[in-house]
Amino acid sequence: MRFPLLPSLRTGGSARCQRCGLRHPASAESCPHCGELDDAEEEQLRRRVEREQKGQAELGRVFLILTAVIVGLLLLLVLR
Repeated sequence: MRFPLLPSLRTGGSARCQRCGLRHPASAESCPHCGELDDAEEEQLRRRVEREQKGQAELGRVFLILTAVIVGLLLLLVLR
């Protein structure tokens, strides 16, 4: 008997919705994000996702800068 150390990572695949651009399970008949939305609601969804992604990118830059500062300070302490 064989016991895997990690569970299987296969999820059945995903697809990108042509309408809203978000990913969803490939087995889904319609997009669970925008399948039941009218055009105005879909546009609101698209704008909200865009704002969230922009905020996450800004947060990523902040963490990158903080990491660089911490590494720099650690190098200064080690090289003294």
